[in-house]
Amino acid sequence: LTVGGRLNAGRYEMAGNVSSQFITGLLFTLPLLRGDSVIAITTEVESIGYLELTLEVLRAFGISVTYNETEREFLIPGGQRYRAQTYTVEGDYSQAAFFLSAGALGNAVRVTGLKPDSNQGDKGIIEILEQLGAVMHSEGDAVTASAPNGLKGGATIDGAQVPDIIPVSALVACLSPGETQIINLKRLRIKESDRLEATKEELAKLGADIRVVGEELHITGIASLHGDATGWSHKDHRMAMMLAIASTVCENEIIIKDAEYVSKSYPTFWQEFEALGGQISEWNLG
Repeated sequence: LTVGGRLNAGRYEMAGNVSSQFITGLLFTLPLLRGDSVIAITTEVESIGYLELTLEVLRAFGISVTYNETEREFLIPGGQRYRAQTYTVEGDYSQAAFFLSAGALGNAVRVTGLKPDSNQGDKGIIEILEQLGAVMHSEGDAVTASAPNGLKGGATIDGAQVPDIIPVSALVACLSPGETQIINLKRLRIKESDRLEATKEELAKLGADIRVVGEELHITGIASLHGDATGWSHKDHRMAMMLAIASTVCENEIIIKDAEYVSKSYPTFWQEFEALGGQISEWNLG
């Protein structure tokens, strides 16, 4: 891949159902060019929450972008400049999802630093856990999850806007008695791993009743997971963290291969896991 020359202002057409990150990159760059630009989205927009978050950050730094929802177009005046600001980056619901799920599964965890009115798409973990019977409690920027009356399946969960939190949501569903379907999971196949197949494969190793049907996960919730298995992260940070949370509710210990891949998004995950009471023995298997 050879990159050179200059990016020109103009009209850019992009699919909206692959990754919001491609659109975000252009949203950061196009305002700095001399002419006006348009990003036209050619499909339905998925992960819209993260595009809204991008626009929020751009506004904070003095950049004006207008989104025409009807036409699915971002209108971007050129010749703009970023203005320096003091800015506090809000806590990440994508990572909080693992510890909130741990709370729903019976571990006493309090997650702080979460903005209650955040535009993050993965704030959807709160609604998903509630669908599965968890009770969510918010106080300021702190959130806890519990299930005093037990978890329950029977929900249909739409994963189109929240592909990154589906593996850990599936874990909770596996321990929620009843039939749960997680639908619209096509994009899970193009993440760091094929998360659709990987989620099914790894949870089934632990004793879950889970299967892939087309682009969906169909789950029959059971009382417990037996563990006593070797899981694999598929070199995917979110799969490694999901297996870590699963280990806290397995009857027997598990081994997680390629656990170091958490470093992509959460380098201190294992330290925090231990600080919360998780037990780890690190082996180098060569």
